[in-house]
Amino acid sequence: MALAHLSSSSTALPRRDILARPKGNSNTGVIAWLLLASVLAGIASLFYLTQTSEVATTGYSIQELAQEEASWKLRNDQLSLDVARARSLATVETEATTRLLMTRPRDVAYLQPKPVLQPERPSPASRGASSGAPALEKSDDASSGVVNSGGVLDTTRSLLASLLATRPRQVER
Repeated sequence: MALAHLSSSSTALPRRDILARPKGNSNTGVIAWLLLASVLAGIASLFYLTQTSEVATTGYSIQELAQEEASWKLRNDQLSLDVARARSLATVETEATTRLLMTRPRDVAYLQPKPVLQPERPSPASRGASSGAPALEKSDDASSGVVNSGGVLDTTRSLLASLLATRPRQVER
């Protein structure tokens, strides 16, 4: 390599220190700002990803709950149908005859009571002589046409006695 020999006479060369940047280099400030901006952009992107994943998870949860709700509604409708079938008269009759071994009655006897006529009650404003409760007072059978309780009981008792008398008794061995 060839070395250039400088002469003692100096040549005018431009000064590099004028073109060079000052010692308090401003590159460090720009680098710091870029570094801070990139950190903030990273944090913002992580926040965005977190929010997006939470929204997606919530959407899946909502979808699963909607499917579960539809399943429960279907099950509720099926149970309502089962209850309606169990309450139907045909089902009740079938259960009574098969499982409970009930039979239909052969002779049906209906009792028809005579209408009960209540005597006129005095109004509270008139302050009539009667102070007892009208339902507890005894009335005259012949005048009011009311069937007394003994007559209804006697009729019921005689009907039951006639029904029991027609049944043959089993002899115990």
